[in-house]
Amino acid sequence: MGKKSFQKIASTIRSHKKIFLAILIVFIITGSLISFLLINRYVVPADYDVSLSEPIYTSSNIPIGVAVEPYKLKSSENYKTLATTHFNSFTPENVMKMGPIHPQEGEYNWEDADFLVEYAENNSMQIHGHCLVWHEQLPDWMENYDGTSQDWKNMLKLHIQTVVNRYKDNITSWDVVNEAFLSHDYRDTIWYEHIGADYIKYAFQWAHEADPDASLYYNDFSLCTNIPKLDFTVEKLGELIGEGVPIHGLGFQAHLTSQSFKYDIIVDAINKVNQLGIDIRVSELDISMNLLGCYQKYTDYICKKQQEFYSDVVRAFSKADSLTGITLWGIHDAGSWIRYFRGLDWPLLFDEEFNPKPCALSFQEALIQYT
Repeated sequence: MGKKSFQKIASTIRSHKKIFLAILIVFIITGSLISFLLINRYVVPADYDVSLSEPIYTSSNIPIGVAVEPYKLKSSENYKTLATTHFNSFTPENVMKMGPIHPQEGEYNWEDADFLVEYAENNSMQIHGHCLVWHEQLPDWMENYDGTSQDWKNMLKLHIQTVVNRYKDNITSWDVVNEAFLSHDYRDTIWYEHIGADYIKYAFQWAHEADPDASLYYNDFSLCTNIPKLDFTVEKLGELIGEGVPIHGLGFQAHLTSQSFKYDIIVDAINKVNQLGIDIRVSELDISMNLLGCYQKYTDYICKKQQEFYSDVVRAFSKADSLTGITLWGIHDAGSWIRYFRGLDWPLLFDEEFNPKPCALSFQEALIQYT
């Protein structure tokens, strides 16, 4: 660029110096504002001192539950205190799944499940059974089972009815079948492969035979966010209910994320299920705030967003014609399955030190207002 060009630019700036000064000021302010927002979002840690004056469950007319592990109830006083103080319903996180409870053909491991049932009864708490049929956490002998389709049906029936019969005086509701559907089809599981789609129908019928008084649920994930999957689920459940299959409710797992949380979509999903005339449970609630791994600490920004989300999820599910419970999938952030499988996150109501987070208070306030 030559001397004349510089002189021309300088002359232009002198002629319009007020405009250029204004632009410079805006640039500085905007840049500072962006920097402030970025710092607040990613750097400034959440600073809170929350006190819950009453147990969370007392704020609602429906059961407010939590998924628990017996070994944690035995080993952690803080864990046990929160579980029994703030919740009035337990869901076994793992110990009633097929692998843990039925490790060998013809042999059942009742120890942990019995402990949990007895512990709940001693503390005047309900138990929601989870889960009778799933394609994950299977014992080796089931995965390698060799037999005809009828043999597979006999094996599955025996498992379901043995477990339900043992706890028919203690457990009043069950997740019977877990995660059987995809967006437009049945999930290709070991049960689908060897028995066919009717394994779902049989499972509910067999559970109902074992305990006619129990409420029986189908349970699945992404029903709040994946519209095609929700529609397929509603379609298939509607067909089964129309055939007289004893399906009493649908469990929305509600493993939500800050990226996927959309209040209106959740309400639309609930309205579709309402048309089936069955109960709705929020069966496995947590709200991931760090799915993409952008945060290294629980910041003020995500703390406030999480407060909004926990309030809105209660508000959304209050649209259910028959909401029969809300269960958190874990007690505190450090023990969440999300940290184990995905990495650093803060999805639950209590922090690493077992202290209530602001979202615990917003959740409780929403329960008071909407349930």
